[in-house]
Amino acid sequence: MDEVMKFAKDAWNSISSLDFSFLDSVGSSVGSSLGKIGDVGDITSFWPYIVGLILILFVVQLFELPFQLVWNGLVGAAMLWLINLVGGFVGFGLKITVIKALIAGFFGIPGALAIVLFEIFG
Repeated sequence: MDEVMKFAKDAWNSISSLDFSFLDSVGSSVGSSLGKIGDVGDITSFWPYIVGLILILFVVQLFELPFQLVWNGLVGAAMLWLINLVGGFVGFGLKITVIKALIAGFFGIPGALAIVLFEIFG
């Protein structure tokens, strides 16, 4: 553990001793070539981008949930269809409903087995 701490301390010291003063001139020239959009080192000029990124992530998550539920329902229905296909050889069949498909899609194989056991013993 002491070796890890020593390595981390040495790495921090070597990084903190680097000279990045050349970036000031690069940032100023890039900022002046782009126009007056604010000081390059000013964090307040990045707030709209940060808020926009958070809004985009929120909207993507908002629209992802219904598509994921539909996908899980389709996978669950396919699993139940395969169970019906194999069960047809032994005289077993079950009615596929939206709820059963979502349960099988959400919980996967354990959900499909629970539905089959419920149909057999329920």
